[in-house]
Amino acid sequence: MAEQKKEQTSKQSKTAQQIENSSRFAVLKIININEKETTELESILLTQNCVSIVYLEQGDTPAIHEPVPGTHPLWQKIQLQAYFNITESIDKQLLSIIKTIVEQYPHLEYELSSAPMENWVKKQRLDMDIIHIDEDLYIVPTTLEIKNSDAINIRLDAGIAFGTGQHPTTCLLLRWLKEQVKNNDTILDFGSGSGILSIAALLLGAKYVTAVEHCPQARKSSEDNLLQNNFTPSDFKVIDTPELINKKSNVNILTANVLAEPLIEHAELIANQVKSQGMIGLSGILKSQVDDIIYSYKNYANHIKTIQQDDWFAIILQKKHSE
Repeated sequence: MAEQKKEQTSKQSKTAQQIENSSRFAVLKIININEKETTELESILLTQNCVSIVYLEQGDTPAIHEPVPGTHPLWQKIQLQAYFNITESIDKQLLSIIKTIVEQYPHLEYELSSAPMENWVKKQRLDMDIIHIDEDLYIVPTTLEIKNSDAINIRLDAGIAFGTGQHPTTCLLLRWLKEQVKNNDTILDFGSGSGILSIAALLLGAKYVTAVEHCPQARKSSEDNLLQNNFTPSDFKVIDTPELINKKSNVNILTANVLAEPLIEHAELIANQVKSQGMIGLSGILKSQVDDIIYSYKNYANHIKTIQQDDWFAIILQKKHSE
């Protein structure tokens, strides 16, 4: 059995080496998973810089990209498709992911392929519909007309950066921002992805947003989407993560929709960006990770509450008072 797994891994690695065109995505398909495994696999894949996850029923049913909030539109047998940007280290990266999956889920099958980036983005945009986040908060693709002009409408299309507003981790912080943001607040969006939380904060009345993102493509996506929503450089800036080192931003509110590992690793850095008694919203967290994250911030902030949607959690903290 071990020899068979080794042979499969070697075969898939050779397939990955044939993917050379930077205008394409590398696609890892994982076959015949169940609903419980989707959350577990999401956590593994997103820590490995997966840019998007698409679900298909094992068969020919149309895809679901980041299921709509509050619904569970999954089937008994599911195919997961994980998309990765093609880099010089893609073979090594995919080999490591496959090894992890084979060790933890020996019953699953997988295969590698590639997909044209342009075609994928176009398909995702065509598949997107208006997303109703909460009362008068909507995400409206640019291909569709705004139906409620009195509401808060975030103009956003699917792209290669995480954050279309459909995933529970994003929804949790969008709803929290709607309750939290006051006029003239300053915001730091750590791991901004598509820039959706930055856009929401400005539409809700924030004075200025700093979007922080390590991935160059995601930084470009954040900037483009902010401009598309009629904001100007006087309203925001988009920076790389290292620019926060040895810096204190003194913002009123910080959002971080990433994953448990960077939330723990950068706890001090994140907390240092918030003014005394400012608010921190952390998302991208599984139930088993909640206590560890709260503990990681205990020297910097007080735990206010933990909120949940589906299998994902967000932790709300308040920076400790400092003289």
